Formats: sequence, C-alpha cells, structure tokens
Amino acid sequence: EVANSTANLVKTIKALDGDFSEDNRNKCRIATAPLIEAVENLTAFASNPEFVSIPAQISSEGSQAQEPILVSAKTMLESSSFLIRTARSLAINPKDPP
Repeated sequence: EVANSTANLVKTIKALDGDFSEDNRNKCRIATAPLIEAVENLTAFASNPEFVSIPAQISSEGSQAQEPILVSAKTMLESSSFLIRTARSLAINPKDPP
C-alpha cells in the first residue's frame, strides 16, 4: 500500500509540476491521504507485540554442559595473557635473569 500510494502521489506531483493549477494541487492533497493512512497502518503492524523479539534463555542443564568449555577457554585466555606479558617483559629487558 505504501509503494502504490507513493507512486500515485508522485504521478500527481508530476502533473502539478507540469500545470500548477488549483485542481492539480487538490489532487496532490487528496493523494497524500492514502499514503499517510498506509504509513500509519504499517507502523501499527510493525509495532504489534507479536513481532517483539524474545531474549534467548539457556536451561540449567545447558549451562552445566557449557561449563567445562567456558572454564577451558578462560584458562587458555589467562595463560595467553601471561605469555604475552612475559614476552613483553623479555622484549623490554632481555638480560633480566628472572
């Protein structure tokens, strides 16, 4: 409806551009009403609570099943961080015995 109403309005605007008469101005005014109504209908449709997203939830069993993977990933990231700190320290002072 929005596309058709817009196309009709564009046609009347082109006619008004070619002949700036009171009749063509009135046709433009009349052509805007269906477009406004179509946009309002689209807004009402899109605002319908039926289309609201539902946040994802994970069950306690799923959370427990993920725990070993998450702990391993956290350990790997901490180890990588320590490795980078050590490499940085060695790069800054390569002769530091500790």
